[in-house]
Amino acid sequence: MKTRHVLAVLAAGAIGFVAAGCGRTPAATPPPGKPPLGKSLTDESESVPFDIMLLPDKFSPEQALTFERVFGELTPEKHKMYEASKHRAAGLYCVTCHLDAEIDAEAGTARLTSFKVPTQVCAECHEDEHEGFTKSRHAEALTVFSHVIRYHALNGYPAMQQQGCNKCHEKVGNTCTSCHPGHLFKSPKPPVDDYGGCAQCHLGIDHHQLESYQSSVHYQVAQASGDGTPNCVYCHSEDDNPHDIFRIKGEPDHGRTKMTAKCLKCHTEEFTRDEFAKIDAIKKETHQIVDEAREIVAALYADGVLEKTNGSLLDETGRPLLNANMTAYDQHIHPIENLLFRMFKYDAVATIAGAQHFSPVRTHWYGHAQLMETYNRVRQEAKQLRFQHELEKRLGIKIKQRPPYRYSHETGHEFDDMWKDPAKYREQVKKFYSEVNK
Repeated sequence: MKTRHVLAVLAAGAIGFVAAGCGRTPAATPPPGKPPLGKSLTDESESVPFDIMLLPDKFSPEQALTFERVFGELTPEKHKMYEASKHRAAGLYCVTCHLDAEIDAEAGTARLTSFKVPTQVCAECHEDEHEGFTKSRHAEALTVFSHVIRYHALNGYPAMQQQGCNKCHEKVGNTCTSCHPGHLFKSPKPPVDDYGGCAQCHLGIDHHQLESYQSSVHYQVAQASGDGTPNCVYCHSEDDNPHDIFRIKGEPDHGRTKMTAKCLKCHTEEFTRDEFAKIDAIKKETHQIVDEAREIVAALYADGVLEKTNGSLLDETGRPLLNANMTAYDQHIHPIENLLFRMFKYDAVATIAGAQHFSPVRTHWYGHAQLMETYNRVRQEAKQLRFQHELEKRLGIKIKQRPPYRYSHETGHEFDDMWKDPAKYREQVKKFYSEVNK
C-alpha cells in the first residue's frame, strides 16, 4: 500500500515537498480566490485531501488542480459524480486516470485529446481485475467485430458504424466503463444493477440474453433472494474474479465444465445433465433448420438464379458462405439472403439463448416459431425467384428494377479488401478466429 501524503493548505515557502523516489516538485500556493491545493473544488467544508503519490509524474499539482477547475465548470454533473466516488475518497486526481490531458496551469486552460480511459490505466491499481478481463472475450470485442463483413458495409455510413457498432464494441474492448459507470465507479451489482453491467450489450434482437434471463425461473429466484443472485455474473464468471467471464466459443467443451460446476451449487448432477442435453438437442436442431435454408439459397447461386453480390463472400466452390461473419444484412445482398440473415442472426439466436437461459417463451415463441416462419418465407421466395428466372429466360426479357439504395458516403470500394483476393481474405478470417478462439 503506497504511503499517503496529504496536501494541506500550503503557505509559500513553508513546505518543500518531494515525493520519495518520484521526483515530483513542491506544491505552490494557489492564486488568490482559488481553492487551496488538495481541497475539494465543489465544497471546501467537505474537502478530502488529494494523495500526491497518485499524481502522475507528467503533471504538477498546479496542473492537476487546473484540470479540476476547468472541467468542474465544463462538466459540473460529471464532476459531482467524481466528487462522490470512491476514487475521490481515496485521493485520486482526475489526471490520475486522464493521462492524455493537455493543461496550461498559467493560462488556466485544460483539454482532453480523448474522453476514453484505456483498461491499461485501470490495471495500474486493479491488476487482478484487469487480468480477468484480458482472459475474457470482452477484451476482443472490437477486433472480432472488425472482421465481420457487415462492418465493412458500413464504411459508407460512418455515423452508423460509429454509433451502432463502435459505441458498444470499442467501449467493451478498450475501456472498463461499459460495466463500471465512469466517474461514479460503482460496482455493477444488486441493488444498483441486477445484471452486473451486462444489460448494455446483451439484449435485443440479436442477443436476447437479458430478455431470456428476465423471463426465467433464475430471475424469479434472484428477485426473491435479497442479494440478486443467481444473476449473469454469478453464473458466468469465476468465483474469485467476476471479471473473468467464462469463454464459451473456442473452448474444447464450450465452457461446459465451468458452467456445470456453477449449476451444481443449486442443482443435482442428474438434473443438470438432463437440462444440458435438452439445450444441446435444441441447438443442434436449430442449426439444421438454418443449414437447410442455407442450401436453398446456395442452390439458387449454383443454378444461376442469383448473381454474386458484394455483401456475400463466396467459398472455394463459388457458393456463398452465408454465415454471420461473411454475410451483410443490407442492400448489398439479395432480399432472400436478408431472410437467411434473420434466421441465423435473430431467430436462431433467440431460440438457443432462450434455451440456455431456461426461458420457455423466448425459446419457443420468440425463437423457434419465428425461425420456422422465416424458413417458410425463404422457401416461398426461392420459388418466386426460380419462376421469375425461368420466365425471363423463356421470354428473352429482363425485368428492370430500381437500383438499390446507396449510403450517403458509399464509394463502391467498401469491400475491396475482400474481393481483391477472396481466398486470401477467407484464410485471414479463419486464422484470426482460430487464434482468438483458442
